[in-house]
Amino acid sequence: MNRYLMFLSGVLAVVISAGCAGGSPPKASASATATGVGSTPSPHEFATRALRWRQEAREFRKLSDRYDIEVRMLSQSPALLDQKLLERKRVLAQQLRIAADQAEQRAREAERQVPHGMIQ
Repeated sequence: MNRYLMFLSGVLAVVISAGCAGGSPPKASASATATGVGSTPSPHEFATRALRWRQEAREFRKLSDRYDIEVRMLSQSPALLDQKLLERKRVLAQQLRIAADQAEQRAREAERQVPHGMIQ
């Protein structure tokens, strides 16, 4: 069980890192930079990013909820009670909620770049 928790913690760290790394706009090509075209993402790209980050936030919240349920179930069973494991699961659930909030914030920032009324 301890290996499983360590594995999930590693996966979470990679997902958060990838999400943060994927948040920057793509670099423009040399020809696009020379003409001034393509230096910023299009409104469609911002809308796509916002959608992706909202999905990521939902997934993080679902995982966080699952860990919260696990903690409640384990804490009610004296035979399975392991305080260190419970604390690690609580911390992981909290980290997932923070990651969800960050993804949601990135989605809101991307949505500000989308013209009002644009359909995704």
